[in-house]
Amino acid sequence: MKKKSVLLLAMLLALSVLITACGGTEAPEDSSEINKDDYFITVATGPTSGLYYPIGGAFSNVIKNNLGYKSSAQSTGASGENIHLIAESKAELAIAMADAIAQAYEGYGAFDGKEPMENLTAIMGLYPNYVQLVTTENSGITKFEDLKGKRVGIGAPNSGVEIGARSLYEAHGMTYEDSRVDYLN
Repeated sequence: MKKKSVLLLAMLLALSVLITACGGTEAPEDSSEINKDDYFITVATGPTSGLYYPIGGAFSNVIKNNLGYKSSAQSTGASGENIHLIAESKAELAIAMADAIAQAYEGYGAFDGKEPMENLTAIMGLYPNYVQLVTTENSGITKFEDLKGKRVGIGAPNSGVEIGARSLYEAHGMTYEDSRVDYLN
């Protein structure tokens, strides 16, 4: 029950931000003045096979069932695409990895050469995200630089995983051209 209360409180806070941002005018002082039928809240998630989709579905259900707004979860390519959907006003809520958001906000990394997206607002952190590099013992790979010339799965294009992989390559003075990269979900 405590988890439901925390989620509901977080969603109420998020919704108050969203309504002000989406309406183009200030939200009424008295929430009873809000016509909930005037709002549709799209929650950008990730592929249906991933973790973001059921989490986004749960957010959408809270928005519909507990708050009374129309809402749906939209399957997407995850973090990078979700950030663009928010920036283009094609989604009101999105799930994205923090490092991808930081790159978009400041205009570097995967968002290098693009206008910084300073209108992004983080509502909450969902869980810590760790990078794990996995290989077989007989591959000869013992450090990141050993990926030169090797086949490497880097995640779906423009996903948070792929954005993180690109950052790791850059941090080690490498590019995708140094490996045979596979865009794998």
